[in-house]
Amino acid sequence: MEKASSITEEDVRKIASLAKLSLSPDEISRYQSQFVKILDSIAELSRLNVENVPPTSSVLGLKNAFREDQAIPFEKNQALIDNAPEKDGPFFKVPKIIE
Repeated sequence: MEKASSITEEDVRKIASLAKLSLSPDEISRYQSQFVKILDSIAELSRLNVENVPPTSSVLGLKNAFREDQAIPFEKNQALIDNAPEKDGPFFKVPKIIE
């Protein structure tokens, strides 16, 4: 099988740098061969003829099981608020996180 591309150790070092990773020489060598295998697999997939294959979102044939929203009254609101560490009237009080 023809290789899709060649990944050098320098390529792996650059990718690791972009990902803010420190790699040992052994890891660089290991990831280099793994990157080559990944790119070869992608190249092999890109050669497949999928012209008559319909697009799918799931190979399992599952369908979304959405239902209409239903408002259901909850009678114990005050019991929930009473358990809150901090409250402001009928609301939970939480620290501001947006500046």
